[in-house]
Amino acid sequence: MKNIAKNENQDKDAVQTPVPSPGELLRHTRKDKGFSLDEVAPHLGLPCRVLRALEDDDYERLPAPMYVRGYVRRYCALLGISEVPVLEMVDQQLTHKGIEDHALALRLPMAPKKKIRPVLILIPLIVMLLVAAAALVWAMQSSESISLSSIDKPQTTFQPAVEMSALTSENDNDNEQNFSEPEPRLQAMNEAGDDGMRTLAVHIIQQSWVEVFDANGDMLVADIKPSGTNLEITGLAPFSVTLGYAPGVQLTFSGQPVPVRAISSDNTATLHIGDEYAEER
Repeated sequence: MKNIAKNENQDKDAVQTPVPSPGELLRHTRKDKGFSLDEVAPHLGLPCRVLRALEDDDYERLPAPMYVRGYVRRYCALLGISEVPVLEMVDQQLTHKGIEDHALALRLPMAPKKKIRPVLILIPLIVMLLVAAAALVWAMQSSESISLSSIDKPQTTFQPAVEMSALTSENDNDNEQNFSEPEPRLQAMNEAGDDGMRTLAVHIIQQSWVEVFDANGDMLVADIKPSGTNLEITGLAPFSVTLGYAPGVQLTFSGQPVPVRAISSDNTATLHIGDEYAEER
């Protein structure tokens, strides 16, 4: 009887023992192995704030579920535990909170606007003026010939056509000279464009979390990138960039290297790239 009562008490205690959440399981395992967040973050290439959100089961502060599952897999592999039960608990919590996979709001580069050069608009107008001038000269020459033939006076030389043709030729040369070479400022604007789209190149030397938002707040990338990855991100400048392991990332904006100086104690960095360009616009 005592054994039966003892077994019943053990079963009762087992039922009452709360099951840890996936975040708690990851936190307890990390602490049992003697690791701190600052020690784990560089190996995963994630900022401490992302790891803290994972351990707090705060999925509202994390990217889409597809990325969360990837983080959990990496975390479990680093801690040496099976990922299957942890992922099942993560999916249950995501379903309970109504968080579903969704496509990232990517802003694709807009096609550059075609600009009409002033010379293309003025060419038809110049042609019409030349035709009208030629018709006027021909009418004047015809009427002058009739009036001179009716008067018994020595014929005088009258060549308005030659003078007008020379004048129109000089005007044509002036117009061609004016419109064949656009102003330097206009040419620079045509070459640079005014749509605000710029390219940010990212070279990953050591695995790191990379998060980039454009000027409209659209997420262009948010993921762990392995060593050797090269990215070319095109969007509306300026960019907001967060790096999980800043010493292992090189950035280039519009062909110019971007120094990453503001690196915090956990090796993360947050930058605003292209603010100077925004001010110029």
